[in-house]
Amino acid sequence: MAFLNIEGRSVAYRLLGAEANPLVVLAHPLGMSQAVWDDVLPALLPRYRVLTWDLPGHGASQAWGDGPITPA
Repeated sequence: MAFLNIEGRSVAYRLLGAEANPLVVLAHPLGMSQAVWDDVLPALLPRYRVLTWDLPGHGASQAWGDGPITPA
């Protein structure tokens, strides 16, 4: 897992697969983490480069803002 710094906050991501393959970006549902895609990755990686990431305040990513996070 790698981390990207966005506006001083840490965002966790994984970039997997061959660079020459088409890119697929997977975002997890609210209340989960990028680990939700672990069982899908073996089927995707032979043909695609896959980016998974933890939304702010989920998994290994830092929360953004000081207040509570509520679904809109």
